[in-house]
Amino acid sequence: MTQYIVHSFMRAADQDKCAGLKRCILHLDMDAYFASVEQRDVPIYRNRPLLVCHTTSDFCSHGVVAAASYEARKYGIKAGTPVWEARQRCPRGFFVHADIPKYLENSRQILNICERRAHRTEVFSIDEVFLDLTSPLREYSPGGERWQAAIDLAGSLKSDIRRELGLKASVGIGPNKLVAKMASEFQKPDGLTLVTPEQLPDIFASLPIKKMIGVGGRMQRNLRAMGIETIGDLARSPKEVMEWRFGVIGGLLWKAAWGRDDSPVVAGGGGD
Repeated sequence: MTQYIVHSFMRAADQDKCAGLKRCILHLDMDAYFASVEQRDVPIYRNRPLLVCHTTSDFCSHGVVAAASYEARKYGIKAGTPVWEARQRCPRGFFVHADIPKYLENSRQILNICERRAHRTEVFSIDEVFLDLTSPLREYSPGGERWQAAIDLAGSLKSDIRRELGLKASVGIGPNKLVAKMASEFQKPDGLTLVTPEQLPDIFASLPIKKMIGVGGRMQRNLRAMGIETIGDLARSPKEVMEWRFGVIGGLLWKAAWGRDDSPVVAGGGGD
């Protein structure tokens, strides 16, 4: 998450080019990606707890979980959980070794589908893509008509991915990358969430601070020590205080709490 703050928000020159534009950005996030690919390809894994692991073999207890199916998440297992702990929590689960080349090939196909819908796409990670819909939707009137067109396009995008690849994705739509990325987390799995400029920053205000992009465990503890428990608390904190306490990152987090992000969708992307 901090990666997003540092690499996306600090593109100063690009921010100047995009400042003030009424943009429409979509963030596509594949649901339980590695596990979903395996469940699609191996029928016996479907509707069963499946753990895709970074290990030397399917029978190894070393390493960590790379992805957990939604059935496995019911046991409190998530990406990063040690494999030995996952085996204790879910002894009847299926444990498979991650097949990265296969996931990369599916990611390439997902990107191809996205590129049919937007003039500019940015690969943020192996299972995440940003799409700039500003140009494709320019024929629609700003406001409700344009946002509805974005929802329709997102629905079609999700349908194409499901039909062509047999995979589900959650989508967030907003006026910038930050809002779109956060929105894609609101209704997982298989969700579609729109957050308009008029809904900012109120829609984020009541969310716990851990939901803020860029806030990890250490930062959570630091913010809570300052009495900051929600994103709204962060937004109401003086920017000068945040910058004094955390430097440049503090100022960027304060800006993010207000739902502000001028960073562009960069073709090629790759998260860096």
